[in-house]
Amino acid sequence: MYTLFWWLLTGGVAYSWWFGVPIILIATALSLKLDAQDHSPKLTAIPAFFLHFIYKSVGAGVDVAYRTLHPKLPLKPGLVEYPLTLPEGRPRVFLTLLISLLPGTLSADIKDHVLTLHVLDTDEDIAAATRETEQQVARLFGLELNPPRNSKEDRA
Repeated sequence: MYTLFWWLLTGGVAYSWWFGVPIILIATALSLKLDAQDHSPKLTAIPAFFLHFIYKSVGAGVDVAYRTLHPKLPLKPGLVEYPLTLPEGRPRVFLTLLISLLPGTLSADIKDHVLTLHVLDTDEDIAAATRETEQQVARLFGLELNPPRNSKEDRA
């Protein structure tokens, strides 16, 4: 994946590989060292996940287009906190990156198992939509989700 990313980033220019190969090796070694747990996507779960992602992307894209073209511009942007239940590591990073790819949402911060999202409309049920996507990511990685953490109880 790092090699493909480097190739796309440099446009496949041959003289960039003298610098790219060491960077790719370092990035690969670091990612393997940092992610000691084996949270790899399950091949059998990829089609269902892909369909979920396409469905969410199209739906969110239509919603953003509607809001943008609406004469009153019905927006109520703001930050929403979502308690994460995915384990730390690859699944959680994948979820935060995935949410940022969906139109109308952006992962802004993660702190103490809470994901802060920037959304276009804080009146929407962001928690339910995020929970659905989190469950899809859990299935993709072959994980079962624990109940959400109660941040007030965790601090006690």
